[in-house]
Amino acid sequence: MKTIIKLLLVLSLIPIIGCSNNGNAESTLSKHSQLFQNPSLKPDWDMVVAAVHTNGYVAAETGLNKLMLNNQNLTSEQRAVLEDTLSELHTKLYAAVNRGDLQASNAVAQLMNTPR
Repeated sequence: MKTIIKLLLVLSLIPIIGCSNNGNAESTLSKHSQLFQNPSLKPDWDMVVAAVHTNGYVAAETGLNKLMLNNQNLTSEQRAVLEDTLSELHTKLYAAVNRGDLQASNAVAQLMNTPR
């Protein structure tokens, strides 16, 4: 049942998100990298940056979620940047799905099956 609900949620977002401009996650990343220079954050942030630049949707979302969930000492600015980047990544992902990008469609399927 949970899988069906997740699928319906994701499918309902495709037309809404997909109609907007492509996400600008790359811009957010470059503007805010200085916020993640702390040695405990930098490796995960660098992995997210690399994944976003190569359309590694699953790796990027996994890295962003890890940064948000495993770091209780994030500043409000860092948390906002992570949330904005995740939102922009979703916009980019669903725009790619709407263009018929098979890699993006597979990423959505994989993300839906990832335990939260």
